[in-house]
Amino acid sequence: MMVETRRTKAAFELVRELSNKVWGSGTNLRNEKTAKKIVEDFMNAVSVITIACDRGSQLTVPQLSSNDAASVILQLKDAVQAIKELRSKLTRRIQ
Repeated sequence: MMVETRRTKAAFELVRELSNKVWGSGTNLRNEKTAKKIVEDFMNAVSVITIACDRGSQLTVPQLSSNDAASVILQLKDAVQAIKELRSKLTRRIQ
């Protein structure tokens, strides 16, 4: 309703310049340098995940209580699900 009655127009005009500086104007919100940094950060994060999984599989499991073992199993199930969701997002992008 506020947009329809233009109640926010004056407020928007006050922050338009700052908004354009922070997020850019139009649909292309990121310049090439920022986009490159985002890709680099993503690739680094994926490397951390894959290294952690690889090294995690090599851990020696100590004697754990039933509660601790159940907790670890639940954490690992959640982690596997999160990785599957990430893989799904990537798969959708290349199809």
